Amino acid sequence: MVIKRGENIFSISSNNILEVINKPKIISNKIAYRNKLLEIIDYGEGEINIAVITKDYRAVIVDEIMGHFEAFVVPYNIEKIVKYLVLQKIFILFLFR
Repeated sequence: MVIKRGENIFSISSNNILEVINKPKIISNKIAYRNKLLEIIDYGEGEINIAVITKDYRAVIVDEIMGHFEAFVVPYNIEKIVKYLVLQKIFILFLFR
């Protein structure tokens, strides 16, 4: 999830997000969440309108959710990937002759 707080734009892996809360309840400089008080992580200033709750039970404060995307890093070099894809295409073309 790509998020913004003030002038800071950053992301949090969707695998690490439990919930997004609008207008979270604040008690003693902490976010109240399911009978727990969570540490606030805030990279900006101003009113707290949205909190992203992470799996390690921290509340990341954001102003705006800019978007969501998933990308995976493949631990191979690009030549091996291209060679594999080319071979797959040749094999598929051969099957449909």
